Amino acid sequence: MTNEGMYLISFDLETTGLNKQKDRFVQLGVTIYECSPLREEKKESFSLMSLGGTKWNCRSEVRMHPESIKITGISQQAVDQETLSAADVLQLFRDFIRQKCSKENFKRILVAYNGKDFDLPILIYEAQRLPGGAEAYFRSLVLDALFDVLLAAREVLDATKLTRDAKGKCSYALGSVYQCLLQKPLDGAHSALADAEAVMDVLQCTRDKFGKHLQCLCDQGTGDLSGICNVMRCVETALAKQAEYSAQKMTVLDSLKLMGAGMGSGMETGESTSTMVPVSQIPPQIPLHLPPSQTKRKEQGTSSLNKEAKRNDSHEKKTLDVDTLSPPL
Repeated sequence: MTNEGMYLISFDLETTGLNKQKDRFVQLGVTIYECSPLREEKKESFSLMSLGGTKWNCRSEVRMHPESIKITGISQQAVDQETLSAADVLQLFRDFIRQKCSKENFKRILVAYNGKDFDLPILIYEAQRLPGGAEAYFRSLVLDALFDVLLAAREVLDATKLTRDAKGKCSYALGSVYQCLLQKPLDGAHSALADAEAVMDVLQCTRDKFGKHLQCLCDQGTGDLSGICNVMRCVETALAKQAEYSAQKMTVLDSLKLMGAGMGSGMETGESTSTMVPVSQIPPQIPLHLPPSQTKRKEQGTSSLNKEAKRNDSHEKKTLDVDTLSPPL
């Protein structure tokens, strides 16, 4: 085992909502620990020393979702009054890492809870808006790996000791895991700094369970264990998904423009126009069927017409029969 240590950079985001493609972060919290290998009774272990933490709030062009306001306690007014932009926070985040992680022979490990599927993609999409893009930004952080504690916890923690939800399933929410392992509630939950520190608390009290992961991170930086990911590969994957999402969005917009092309001049001048888009030119993404409510009304109307036609037909037959009867002798 190498004698080199590593920096564990635990971060968390609070966002305007849960849509990774549309929502933005409004708070970033980070705490950094120096993790060094030890030998105790021929058993390899690690010591963790806090180097401090901080958080930043920023404004956002995307409005806070009501559910996010309820969970985080961050109001729309508070977001609007912030002076820092997301780009400013990203720069401060990078400066903080450079300041605290000064030992060149120590690896830099980004740590998060559900980071691979949520926090990191949000951070990547925000960094993509910077002049140099996301790849340049993350290369400047010089990160050796991402350690998603949630993914690792699903394998190493004893599920029987975790709380269960209404459906009887084990809850791996950070607050639930924290309370089960540390036997106390997570104060300040859903505050970015409090959550980032809680992740490190979970690691500290279960170092024996996460020992293989920490050893793998310290030795190689990456590996095949659950929760350990290559950061730049995550960046490439996130950007590919963003490009796919943008392409789908443009396809829908183009389809809507095509459907409205026939009303172009009429909408601008207020005059009516009879120009219509041929059905053959409507892209397959645009449904050609009526909504269920209209379809039902149409079927009901057709049924009523059929009934009325049958009644009229029956009445005509009866009238014809009466008129053709021979008068009584």
